[in-house]
Amino acid sequence: MGGNPLAIELSCAWLRLLEAAEIVAELDRSDALLRALDRDGPARHRSVEATLDTSWRLLDPATARVLEALSVFCGALDRAAAATVAGAELLTLGQLVDASMVHRSGAGFDVHPLIRQDARRRLELDPERRDRAWSLHAELVLGRLREAVTMLQQGTLSARLCMDRLSPVHADVIAAWLNAIRVGRNELLVAAAPALYRYLDLANRHEELVEALGVAASALERAGHGGLGLAVELIGAGAGAPQRRDLGALRPMLASVPEPLRTAAYVHGAIAHVFGPSPMMALEWADEAVARASAVDDAFLAGFSYAVRGVTRTRLGDLEGAAADLHAARRICREDRALGRVAVHLGELTLVGGRWVEAVPALEDAIRQCRLTDDRSFMILALGRLGQAMVALGEDPTDVCLEAIEEGVASCLHRVWWSAALAALAAFELAAGRPKQALFLLGALAARPSMLAPPAVESQLGVARGAVGVPADVLERTARSASDAEVLLYVRAMGR
Repeated sequence: MGGNPLAIELSCAWLRLLEAAEIVAELDRSDALLRALDRDGPARHRSVEATLDTSWRLLDPATARVLEALSVFCGALDRAAAATVAGAELLTLGQLVDASMVHRSGAGFDVHPLIRQDARRRLELDPERRDRAWSLHAELVLGRLREAVTMLQQGTLSARLCMDRLSPVHADVIAAWLNAIRVGRNELLVAAAPALYRYLDLANRHEELVEALGVAASALERAGHGGLGLAVELIGAGAGAPQRRDLGALRPMLASVPEPLRTAAYVHGAIAHVFGPSPMMALEWADEAVARASAVDDAFLAGFSYAVRGVTRTRLGDLEGAAADLHAARRICREDRALGRVAVHLGELTLVGGRWVEAVPALEDAIRQCRLTDDRSFMILALGRLGQAMVALGEDPTDVCLEAIEEGVASCLHRVWWSAALAALAAFELAAGRPKQALFLLGALAARPSMLAPPAVESQLGVARGAVGVPADVLERTARSASDAEVLLYVRAMGR
């Protein structure tokens, strides 16, 4: 209610019938709850709508139109934003502040949530002005997003300062992305897609990232921009979105996609393929990404491309080539988070090479680096790899793996990120003579894409099935259909 006394009083009257969360849900749909049941009071106090109507009537038409346009913002805004999107001059802002329709917020301005909701309703009555406001909002906010991410990649803005700049306007970033889709500003989507990926990845908002890219890819496809839609879909697939089709067969469509989106698509295309049944396809995508990133002179994409190719070569058993790529990525990378990720991959390389004693401190150091940059996805991956190294050394990985799975579920990360933890626990349970637990973990692992090659998972499943005996199929089916939360509960019970 934004502190509005009448609105609080009217909404709280419903606590006799509804829980607080139910009241909020109702208010999101309609302001019908904000009407007084007692009709004896003054008309202007019988509903928030009546109170707002009184305030709107005091505004001249031009000022009212400015307020309606300002409603496209989700939070506080500065004078430049108000002028760009709503044409608000300083005198107009002053009139709105004097009318208590807008208030000062730090160095900028904000609209009361109830007034914003009412203003949006009024703006919807004029679709042409609404679409213009949406378009200008998308252009402004996505432009600022790209500017911040570019400064991050150039090293003129640290990750912390970048987040300090973008986190307060997170709701507006997402709204701007959706507004660009609504008004068909496809060029804004193309230009902002790599920046949106970088920001949401940095913010550990992976679920939002996958959803936002999926919506944009579908919109671009419907608009007849197949190549652009594919590029955005590939970034989503690399971020963990389920693949709806054979992306490799559509690769020629990328020829029409402008840079740097095309290179970003190749990088994420490699990621989408590296843990699938054809890692050689991932190498082709990664080779293309490395060549293109060097040509477009983008240090972030170049380092990212080398790192992904290094991971692909590790998967294919080319450990020497993988080491060369990962060390190249480390030389190119400028950001602490990127360096932490390369450290994780180098730790994986040591593990795959059978140097388990070396792998433990390498992965522990990588985990520390990931914690410092709040890189949850790679911290979870490194914890799982550490668990695998511990199993190889005959140590109990339960605590380390449980932390990885808990973090993964809490962060809504795709299971692929904590699949290494499941694999480590399964190997430990098999070695300890507990095949039922191992079979459940392996079934949950096999149900989704994972960091392990499918043949390796199937081989371990065969061992576990044989040890369990007749009821194995029932247990395995249960495991394969288990949700992430159910898998976590099972692992916690194992720990007890």
